[in-house]
Amino acid sequence: EDWMAYPQLENQFLNSLDSITKNSPSDGNPRVKNLTLQEFTPIPYDSENLDFPGILTVLKTEALPINRENENLVWGQDHFLFPSLAKHREELAQCALKLMETQGTYQEKGLELIQQIEDLTRKRKDLDDQLKQANLADKVSPITINDNIAIVQFQINLIRRMVMSMEINQSLNIHRLVLAGAFLSLSKDETSETRRFFQSFNDYHSQMDWKIRQIAKSRKEKTFKMTGMNSQAEKIQSNYEISEISDSIRIEDEIAQEQIDLDRLELELLRNSRIKNILNKLVEFRKSLSGKSLKVGLREFWIIEKAGTEIGQTLAPQGIHYNSDGDLLIADYENHRVYSYSAKGNYQFHFGGWGNAPICLQYPVNLSTDSRNSIYVINEMKREIKKFDSSGNFILQFGQGDFGPIFSLSIDILDHIWVAEPEQNRIRVFDGQGNTMRTMQSQYLHEPVSVYCLPNGDYLVGDRSDSLLKYFDGEDKLIQKTPRANLGVDEIYFLAWHPSYGIFGSDFWNNQIVQLNHQLEVQTVYHKPGKRAGQLGKVGGLSIFNDQLAVANFDGGKVQIFDLSS
Repeated sequence: EDWMAYPQLENQFLNSLDSITKNSPSDGNPRVKNLTLQEFTPIPYDSENLDFPGILTVLKTEALPINRENENLVWGQDHFLFPSLAKHREELAQCALKLMETQGTYQEKGLELIQQIEDLTRKRKDLDDQLKQANLADKVSPITINDNIAIVQFQINLIRRMVMSMEINQSLNIHRLVLAGAFLSLSKDETSETRRFFQSFNDYHSQMDWKIRQIAKSRKEKTFKMTGMNSQAEKIQSNYEISEISDSIRIEDEIAQEQIDLDRLELELLRNSRIKNILNKLVEFRKSLSGKSLKVGLREFWIIEKAGTEIGQTLAPQGIHYNSDGDLLIADYENHRVYSYSAKGNYQFHFGGWGNAPICLQYPVNLSTDSRNSIYVINEMKREIKKFDSSGNFILQFGQGDFGPIFSLSIDILDHIWVAEPEQNRIRVFDGQGNTMRTMQSQYLHEPVSVYCLPNGDYLVGDRSDSLLKYFDGEDKLIQKTPRANLGVDEIYFLAWHPSYGIFGSDFWNNQIVQLNHQLEVQTVYHKPGKRAGQLGKVGGLSIFNDQLAVANFDGGKVQIFDLSS
């Protein structure tokens, strides 16, 4: 069983499902379903009665809104009727409360299963270590250890299947819960049981939001901790000191433990995000009934994935950039390549690949283009910038041995390259040959992680200060800044600008995009973590062409194109 491939397969399946659901023409004959109270009974977490047509329906509706049609509900292709609603409103509220209670059971059992996977993963690691340390002359022990590894791996796979089955049952349960809440919302006269349900629902919805943000925070801390430990391990290994072998082994064990913890956080984040996204359908429906304006979101109207001979393989997009012709360049971080797509999303060419040759790349993290469409790429592992022509042919490279960790570059109207350097607490400007033209260091910079050049010669900076974003004029004078407090937004690593719609910044670790006006006032924070259409994974690069906002969805393995005009 290839569990490493499962997330990629799931991404492909959900992307295809959303595209089919959105683009398939309606036959004009909606599926009408007459409901009774039986359809609102809880789904047990250990149910093995898998209703595959029902599961597919639920998967489709997870990405679709609920609408009212007289006293009926429309959700996706299904029209739900509940003829006896007036007579059984109190009983429906009681069913809804039981569905809420069942959600608590799902949460408990989910955590139990995740803990079991974590424990077994540690056990598997211990067995792997025993196998490495086995005496070469011992012909029996390795066989026994391998047998035990097979048993433990079988147990891990079995529990993973249990988690997946439970998630399917939970989706069915939440679908019933949201449907019950929507029908209860149709009446203006709430009974005591109905009020109790909505209080419980609102508490649960808020709890999910809080959990998601806390998990995202822990995930970031774990990742940064692992980065430091990996650097420490590399330094010890480069010394080739026998006395440091024990330290190297200890650090490797600690890294393995941190990776187990990180995997658990990723799993919990996905589960809780999925739950909250379905609950949001009821929240949005109730707002529409009350006449409250819904928070304006971003409308996704297509996505870019790999195609041609590489179809089915996943992008790992970080930096993205529209050139002056509207071609979209994508830095495929984990595959060490840069891809070029036309403005219509058609594949054109790619270049790069792992290696040390001039044409090769090692973790390209960001990129931009000049007026001639020459391509400048931050080669993260080598801590350098490489310049290619518009077709991807290598021209030159600069910065190796000079740059620290860098994530952001921007090119101004004079074709000068601006680079944010957090460790050196500065921004440097280079000409097209890689020569330093000027250096900005001031009391207003605090570990800058992003820089963006505006058409009028001014520039934006995202750093690690108490300000989310700073606006400087062409003379390096601080004009405006945005306080970070109470926004729930971390460092802005990538920026995009539009003359009408303002400034967009990506909060990588919290799976969200913040939109500001030209006065740096926050307009909205688009926070929809998840895998479905319009939802976000870790948000990488942003770029705008005409009214199209391209967003690098690193976890989702795709680039999402949002229509700003809508």
